[in-house]
Amino acid sequence: MAHIAFILSVLVPLVVSHSWIQCSDYRITKGSDATDYKPENCFAWPRSWGNRGCPSRNSVNDFGVDCGFNYQPGPGRSVCADRLSSPPSSAYTASAPMAQYQPGQVVCLAWPPKNHVGLKCDGSNTWNTYVKDAGFQVWMSGPNPTSDPVTNANTMLTPSSSLSMWKDFGAASNVPNQAFTGFMNCPKFCANISLPSPPGPTPGSCLCSNCWTLPSNLQIGAVYSFYWLWWFNGAGDLYSNCWEAQIVAQARPNPDGTPVYTSLSQLPSYPLYVPNGAGGFNLQYVTMPRVAVGASPGGGTNAAPAPGTVGPVTPGTPPTPGTPTPGTPTPSSPGTPPPGFIPSPGCNNPSVCKQVCGETTINSCICENGQFTIECGAGNVLIGSLLLAFFCLMLLF
Repeated sequence: MAHIAFILSVLVPLVVSHSWIQCSDYRITKGSDATDYKPENCFAWPRSWGNRGCPSRNSVNDFGVDCGFNYQPGPGRSVCADRLSSPPSSAYTASAPMAQYQPGQVVCLAWPPKNHVGLKCDGSNTWNTYVKDAGFQVWMSGPNPTSDPVTNANTMLTPSSSLSMWKDFGAASNVPNQAFTGFMNCPKFCANISLPSPPGPTPGSCLCSNCWTLPSNLQIGAVYSFYWLWWFNGAGDLYSNCWEAQIVAQARPNPDGTPVYTSLSQLPSYPLYVPNGAGGFNLQYVTMPRVAVGASPGGGTNAAPAPGTVGPVTPGTPPTPGTPTPGTPTPSSPGTPPPGFIPSPGCNNPSVCKQVCGETTINSCICENGQFTIECGAGNVLIGSLLLAFFCLMLLF
């Protein structure tokens, strides 16, 4: 009998200290959208993306490609690399359009980590001390701003009547169980380290994302500016990007045809492999937003995580089968529990065990708090890295 552990590479990648927002309206309607970049789910881009010579194609291979878009403002400088245009739409192109949001919309952003996930990918649940995360925030100004905000002496923004921090995603604070939260919410960072090249993105270009909800009282027809702020080593080490959105009465529907989401509860759960401290990874299901515990510059301390989880958000479970409501993803049936499945509260997808063990006998399949522990027969001694990638894809489709 062999205990199945997802063994990943112990190599620590070279740290590249920059990142940027690449998609300013990334729609997440099923679990795989949160783990793998889907070009068709990106509806808008940051300011001047097309005018700066960044990839005009929207493809998996172009996600995370360095094009000089990262920007460090420093103290007393504009938080945006390119000045706000008049009209704002002139900073966008047909292949990299400006966002259109509706009041109260759930907005998800997508960016590459550029190797900035602090967890060591050896299953030990230890932190790479050279990888920092001092905070991640989204700010907003408007309606119809005419200039961009300037950082103060501490390389932070000062709120005003037209400028406010709308979402504070916290700081990972170099704590292992805070990986895959806040800026570091990059579910396949460790999995991608062990994938061959090609195929598969690198640890620098795998998908990171997070979501928040817009105010419901935004002025329809107006343009608002948004600011993506990530502090690397501390309050003085800021990376930032900017984008605009015109507010419309009804935003474009999701890629699957459902209306744009207006509640975070509509977002699907997705798989996350959590280090078990013994050289392997266990499967959990989580939901967004993923907020880190530490305080970001000028922000408050977020709620402490539940014991045994990787962040303050309680791990989610796969959607429960039932009649979907408008705007919610259609769940799939979990199937009949295989032999050896041991049910527990919150775990309703026993097909995971069958997909892991295949034709091999399932000796035990235990799920607690959304985390599966699976034992297959002797014929299934180890699931290698490439098979892990294919398993993730099978699980999500």
